[in-house]
Amino acid sequence: MKKVPIVALLLALLVPMQASAATIVVNDVFPSGDLVHMWAVQVNGSGQFSASTAGSGFYTELFLFDADWYGLQANANLTQTFPNDYSYLPPVSLLPGTYIVAVAKAGQMPYSAQGLIFPTVPPTGVRGPTGPGGGQPLAYWSGGDWASYDLDLKLTMTGIAPDPQPIGTVPEPASMTLIGTGLLGLAARLRRGRRRQA
Repeated sequence: MKKVPIVALLLALLVPMQASAATIVVNDVFPSGDLVHMWAVQVNGSGQFSASTAGSGFYTELFLFDADWYGLQANANLTQTFPNDYSYLPPVSLLPGTYIVAVAKAGQMPYSAQGLIFPTVPPTGVRGPTGPGGGQPLAYWSGGDWASYDLDLKLTMTGIAPDPQPIGTVPEPASMTLIGTGLLGLAARLRRGRRRQA
């Protein structure tokens, strides 16, 4: 029996394994009143990322954000011909890291503090974050709710690690500001306490 050095064993346990890229299908339900569902996905750099809502039972909007909530790509629909219409983000090479994939009911749009992140025209095709709010992170979603019944979603993603994590809400900038202000106050108080001791 071959002995494994303890250092090699510890390194194997401490160094995270790179998950291989996979094609993942998420089957989900939009209950009445739900407007947007989001997932954190891990891209490890092997292959290209793409996403599609083909097979969903409703008009969708599909969005890709980086880990800091800055918009990267959006697609409302390909043809505007229901029920064969779906949203699609074509293959794109992404740097390794965490990204946010969001699926919204048609009409729900992401906004930053400066305005709409993605333009609404053209209504078909992939769009970049060239709206008035495209240079800022996601702050909120806005739009009407046109369905008062459950909707079936099928989201297919390629080029990601096999464990997309659902995200409940967008972190509010006001909350982050409040936390930052509290930390600055705490730092100032600690600094003042050190000066008095000296």
